[in-house]
Amino acid sequence: MAREEICGLEVEDFDFECEIPFLRVRENMTRSKDGKTPGGLKRLSRYRIMPIHSQLLQLGLQNYAEAVAREQGYEPGKIVPIFPELYLAEAKKRSDGELAPETGGKRFYARSWVYIVDATHALMPLPETRRGKKADFHSQRTYTQSVLASPQTSQTIIDRQMGHKSKGTGPNSYNRRALALGEVQELAERLKMLEREMPNVTAHVPRPSSVKLLPLNRRSRVGSAPGRDAQKKFCQ
Repeated sequence: MAREEICGLEVEDFDFECEIPFLRVRENMTRSKDGKTPGGLKRLSRYRIMPIHSQLLQLGLQNYAEAVAREQGYEPGKIVPIFPELYLAEAKKRSDGELAPETGGKRFYARSWVYIVDATHALMPLPETRRGKKADFHSQRTYTQSVLASPQTSQTIIDRQMGHKSKGTGPNSYNRRALALGEVQELAERLKMLEREMPNVTAHVPRPSSVKLLPLNRRSRVGSAPGRDAQKKFCQ
């Protein structure tokens, strides 16, 4: 998923009470640009239903979502971001002196992502382009596409997972697998693909029995690794 797709998810976008737990990537009010109409889809093909990887469930994603729902007083139809700390009413000054909101993915990038990546770079130098540009958040989509593109996986199922528009008359106009065979089977096939192709990098992480939420102003905050200052010397 793209950065804003992930950071802009709402509690209502998740469904754990079904055979294949899934989430929806869709327009919603959390990512609305005008506060009146739902927003957040880059293009229509980005609307998709995505099976939730078993590792995320084992790491406590459902418990976390339910804890946020309780904390924020969620009820059907109420707008509750899955990461509410990214949408607190905070602001920063722009160069023209006006206050500009910094929410969602931009806030996550500035407060968490640069520090995580910088610490990673210190242990395992990130690849870079010929112009010196380091791997960034969007590089994860490139990596995922590359890993999923095995000889055993059709391009159509990869496109559906990534939110890319399928090319060609057959894939674009006639492939209605979810309607023909049922959405549960289609989700199960994609889940099997994810668990088969994606490297499991969290198998060693202890499985929590419960979730305890931090205060809102402390969530999604990551400081520099010891001996580093990512805010001033990012990935150096």
